[in-house]
Amino acid sequence: MEVRRSDVINILSKALDVDINVLSQIGDDEDIGPYGLDSIKGIQAMILLEGEFDIELVDEDLLLENVNTINKIKKTFEKYI
Repeated sequence: MEVRRSDVINILSKALDVDINVLSQIGDDEDIGPYGLDSIKGIQAMILLEGEFDIELVDEDLLLENVNTINKIKKTFEKYI
């Protein structure tokens, strides 16, 4: 199963409280930090994504450096699917 970009954007929009249209414009390898992604909101987003895909990440995959771009988020979750 593939993790769709649109699913990641949708969850990030909710977790970061950023308009989905704004997040849709960022590149897949662009740092999401300037859009409000910090350690706390990163964990919130990962929890929402875990629920969406019915998986549980190991702690090391929750590190901000592993989930600070759309591609990194997709790759992290695709390891579990």
